[in-house]
Amino acid sequence: HFFVFNIGDFLGRYICQFRRIQVWSSKRLMAMSLARTLFIPVFLMCNVQRSPSSSSTPIINSDVLFMLILLAFGMSNGYVSSLCMMAAPSVEHNPRLKGRVEDVDVAATVASFCLIGGLAVGSFASFAVRAAVCGCNPFTE
Repeated sequence: HFFVFNIGDFLGRYICQFRRIQVWSSKRLMAMSLARTLFIPVFLMCNVQRSPSSSSTPIINSDVLFMLILLAFGMSNGYVSSLCMMAAPSVEHNPRLKGRVEDVDVAATVASFCLIGGLAVGSFASFAVRAAVCGCNPFTE
């Protein structure tokens, strides 16, 4: 699944080069970013291993379908993150930087910091999700 996600991420970053599908509106970028949270319940419907005593079958029980969902998740990750990182320090596309070329470096640094901060928060949150799904301590099991 790491390979499939990274292929999707690469494809999402690759398609950002085509001008016809570039999005520069901050509202649309925010909406696309927030819409990605819809993947959370979809992934929880997949082949999630719950506690060993649970005999319930998942709603999405196909590995192929899981991989396609993961590919779409990776593509949306690469696409949205690349567009955000391109738009933040752009004098042309970021209205807050109009006529303020000296602030481009600061905008790029803040965008990078937010990206890394989001990755860190997501990594820590994965422990809480694991604990909620299996009803266990994710640090000991």
